[in-house]
Amino acid sequence: MSFIKFFKKTKYTKEADQELALYIEKTTGNIPKEIQLYHVALTHQSHSDRHGLEYNNERLEFLGDSVLDIVVSEYLYRGFPEKNEGNLTIIRSAIVNRKSLNKLALKIGLDKQLKTSVNLKQPGVSLPGNALEAFIGACYLDLGYKAVHKFIIEGLIEKYLDLNSLENEFENYKSTLLEWSQKADKKLEFKVETEPNSSPSAKSFSASVTIKGEDMRGNGKGRSKKIAEQNASLALLQKLGIK
Repeated sequence: MSFIKFFKKTKYTKEADQELALYIEKTTGNIPKEIQLYHVALTHQSHSDRHGLEYNNERLEFLGDSVLDIVVSEYLYRGFPEKNEGNLTIIRSAIVNRKSLNKLALKIGLDKQLKTSVNLKQPGVSLPGNALEAFIGACYLDLGYKAVHKFIIEGLIEKYLDLNSLENEFENYKSTLLEWSQKADKKLEFKVETEPNSSPSAKSFSASVTIKGEDMRGNGKGRSKKIAEQNASLALLQKLGIK
């Protein structure tokens, strides 16, 4: 679609709105209806604080996290009938963890659209992945479930991720951390507890891993103790600049 034809099909007159609308159309295949939703989704709190804005992307990130979870869960349930609940949970966690979401955000150039005062290149920064969840939340509110479902599956997962390698890599985060600790002569302490608000039928766990004697900690959550520990291990590996 040419620039002229595209802009004739939209109601946006401001250059910033037009550029963002074009990015959304190229990325999701849909022309946005409410462009302000996406401006909010791509505004980090650091930018809001610096410029005195009354909005940031945290609420949309909360929504997008839930949308992503149900879309990925349904996709795995239908696509992998041979996998049991434990395997499906591991694969889902590998898709929606911060490392994968950061990777996906960079693949679609979302980091270039993000307004933030934080250096995105410093180790352990998860802003692009957080912004992707907020972007998904905006897509859901603006375009509906069917459109956001197609974007997540066809525009992200099937286009950029290898699920088999993700499953294997996810299972190795704790092992990688333990190997590093042995070589570096460091001692690790893992703690896992049940999330206080989780129900008996759908338990959720939080985990932390700390380097003893140092102020270095990784935190993670998951639907099982194993996954929570893996996510905590990944978080610490990222802080150490290993992953």
